[in-house]
Amino acid sequence: MGENIRSIKNVDEKTWKTFKAEATKHGMTMGEFLTRLVSEHRKREKRNNWDEILSYKESITKKEAEEIKRKAEKLRKDFKTREYDPDA
Repeated sequence: MGENIRSIKNVDEKTWKTFKAEATKHGMTMGEFLTRLVSEHRKREKRNNWDEILSYKESITKKEAEEIKRKAEKLRKDFKTREYDPDA
């Protein structure tokens, strides 16, 4: 298949970065990943699962998520995982 360039308007930076990361995580190009997403969406849409999607209950609270984030940041700082010393 030849290379076709497309654009998607109104995609915020966080969503775009997440999309790229998910494609990479699954060993796909962004085009392959988008194709898979659309295909899976169409399959699920036929089963009419929007009620399930829209009524999804969060597994953790916002407060718990912020606590996890705070602890992860402290752990990274304690282990200096964001620093690189080429002489070490």
